[in-house]
Amino acid sequence: TAIADGSLIEFSREMGAYAFPLFSSAFCEELMQDLSSFIASGRTTSRANSNNRYSLRLTEMGYDGLLKPLFERYVQPIARVLLPGFEKCELRFTHGHTVQRVFDGAASPIPGSNRGSKHTDGSDVTINVNIGGEWTGGDLLIFSS
Repeated sequence: TAIADGSLIEFSREMGAYAFPLFSSAFCEELMQDLSSFIASGRTTSRANSNNRYSLRLTEMGYDGLLKPLFERYVQPIARVLLPGFEKCELRFTHGHTVQRVFDGAASPIPGSNRGSKHTDGSDVTINVNIGGEWTGGDLLIFSS
């Protein structure tokens, strides 16, 4: 399979994280348009965490029908294959949220910041997806307690 031979999934020893394509460009454009329209309408959601004042809780926007199956059909099986100790683990989906980052040198279609400060959360597995713009850097840093 593509997972087993590593052709779709890259592992960064430096960051201790995996990277792989998840959504098509067309889907990401549609999602970005939906988020932009939601914000333009003046609607809001509760904040996902104390670190990101611009976050939107996708679960409050009606995305559970996408997120829960994505988690059950893809995230859980991938975690079982790639993460030591998760082979028989039953993970629990709790929520999805956005983290808006500002495009360097260009206007962002949705408000955001580049403030990514050190924070903690209770996740065993986190999926970060870039749905807009070309990005370099933005390394994931994992701190021990």
